[in-house]
Amino acid sequence: MKNLIDGKRLLIISIVICLYFLTLFVLDFYNITNVLIGAVAEIFTFPLLLAEIFFLILGIVLLFKQSDQKTFIVISVLALSLCTALTIGSFFLK
Repeated sequence: MKNLIDGKRLLIISIVICLYFLTLFVLDFYNITNVLIGAVAEIFTFPLLLAEIFFLILGIVLLFKQSDQKTFIVISVLALSLCTALTIGSFFLK
């Protein structure tokens, strides 16, 4: 049975998650507030935080399991680990 997730898909998912949290950081840094932005942030932040941790663990498992597409998996694990550290670290900064 073919795997549903491979290195390329994991890389795309990790880039989307990292871009979302980077966008939230930039909006908060420049104090850009809007009701629509706040609603979207409230709806998507918690599920994407859980997805960030899930795909980080999945990427680590795939890194040790698969032999092909290791570069995509390594890049996605590095991006997600950096984004996870910054996201969880931002809880303690304010």
